[in-house]
Amino acid sequence: MESLLLCRYDIMMRNVTTATAVGALVLVAIRQEPVYAYIDPGTASYAFQVVAGTVLGGLFLVKTYWRKLKDSVRNTIAKSGRAKA
Repeated sequence: MESLLLCRYDIMMRNVTTATAVGALVLVAIRQEPVYAYIDPGTASYAFQVVAGTVLGGLFLVKTYWRKLKDSVRNTIAKSGRAKA
């Protein structure tokens, strides 16, 4: 019975936390004031470099593991072909 109460308490606290977070977001969205700021070209350039590096790194990772997977399948097929012969 105690574990059931703890489980219900945990679910209730999650709901309270979620409601609090949603309430905070709504208050932030409602209270909008003008912001006197800008993104200078150096910051935009840096953000572009981060995005480009992430994409290219991901592509390199996919290429590397695709090659390893392809070689592994080829070796497995070659071994099974030799075992049958």
